[in-house]
Amino acid sequence: MEEYKDMINNFFSKKSSDLIYNSSKDHAKFLIKKLFESAKKNIRLYTSGEEIVFYKENKVNIKDNKDIHLEIIVDRDCKKNEYHELFPSAKIFCIKEKRKFNIELSNQMEDSEYSAIKHFIAIDEDAFRVEKPHAPGSDNVEAVGCAYNNILTKGLNNAFETIKNELSEPASF
Repeated sequence: MEEYKDMINNFFSKKSSDLIYNSSKDHAKFLIKKLFESAKKNIRLYTSGEEIVFYKENKVNIKDNKDIHLEIIVDRDCKKNEYHELFPSAKIFCIKEKRKFNIELSNQMEDSEYSAIKHFIAIDEDAFRVEKPHAPGSDNVEAVGCAYNNILTKGLNNAFETIKNELSEPASF
């Protein structure tokens, strides 16, 4: 694990565009925390909703920082207060009706299995993490991230904006 942490820290300090692959919960936890720490302006989280358990169990959250604009889209009717407890300053959008948003990145990534994305994080215009589609509750989830790739991150931000613009008002608390 220390080797993985050193590699991730090195990628972030050098603003590396190399892809970071992970499939263990420990790797995911470290990478997501590093992504959240690296945010300067925006964090966008698109989730199918099942991942809330991961964030709770691993205490992966973001400190209340007025300079960071956090938005979350939950691709199902969500329990809004669960997300609000973890992310108090977040603007949360819930997709209530059955709609399919297909986010395709396969033409920009070597692995064509990154299609029909159900969970991603985009940090500012630079960094991201995307999970391969998987069954809810899977122990080993394959994902790829990057400390600095503005092309793929821009694509994720654009997909996030497109989905958000098709939804109604954010969930209120």
